[in-house]
Amino acid sequence: MTPLVKGMLLLALVLILFLCFYVLCGCFWAPKLPKVPFNCEACISPLNRCGKNHQEGILLCGNLVASNIISVTYDTPLNNNPKKNKNWIAVWEGSYINCETKPIAQTFIESTNRHSSYAFDTLTLKTGQDYIVGYGVGDSITSVAATLFFPWEFPAFKPGKATRTLVRPTEIGNNYITIHYCTPLGNNPKMNDNWIGIQQGKTFTYEYNRFKKHPIKLTENSGEIAINNYHFKPNKWYTIVYGIGNNSKDIAASWTFNGNQANDRCKTKCPHACK
Repeated sequence: MTPLVKGMLLLALVLILFLCFYVLCGCFWAPKLPKVPFNCEACISPLNRCGKNHQEGILLCGNLVASNIISVTYDTPLNNNPKKNKNWIAVWEGSYINCETKPIAQTFIESTNRHSSYAFDTLTLKTGQDYIVGYGVGDSITSVAATLFFPWEFPAFKPGKATRTLVRPTEIGNNYITIHYCTPLGNNPKMNDNWIGIQQGKTFTYEYNRFKKHPIKLTENSGEIAINNYHFKPNKWYTIVYGIGNNSKDIAASWTFNGNQANDRCKTKCPHACK
């Protein structure tokens, strides 16, 4: 066997070993996306591997501590001031919130911190009765953006079942966008003056927004809508928000994305951002 042939065989062997190592790395050490569905039960939204999009929402955690105490910890979007924006927490009897029914307890939040907690300590919880906590973002009792459910058989200190409002694009064109939204069970978007706003920029405030507002005309608590005649420019950032209530500050969730995703660019360059 000539030295040339030996060299070619050695090179081929090195290439084969390199390919095997590459495949194994891809199978075992590639970063995995968390298997979290996009629905009302999601505690976190799926991260996207390209690191472009960002989602904000309101998340509740808490426990049924005793027959008279329910503790609640809340996490709200960046720039939110719960006290200034008249956020509140309330407790209802039942497995979902009926806004026509008066809560058994309600308090407006006194903290200015967007991350904080509160404990209801004067409740009289009944045996065999479900309870649900709602977090509101506006003056109206219909502005519930997140919930925390306690079935009657729940043991003490077991965390309640959390739901929250979520919003994200499902398809982005040059001059249109389709959006999926999900809100707590019992919400009627049309009746409760829900809306979706779009503005250029990576974030939003609660006072000086430039939203182009689109009222939601659907009555289901989750669904899909399309917004036309909004041109998404390449290399520009945009933010969509979901509002529950008449005021521009009644914001329950947001999603930030880049205009480069228009015309299905993300399906070819960043497929995980579209899932």
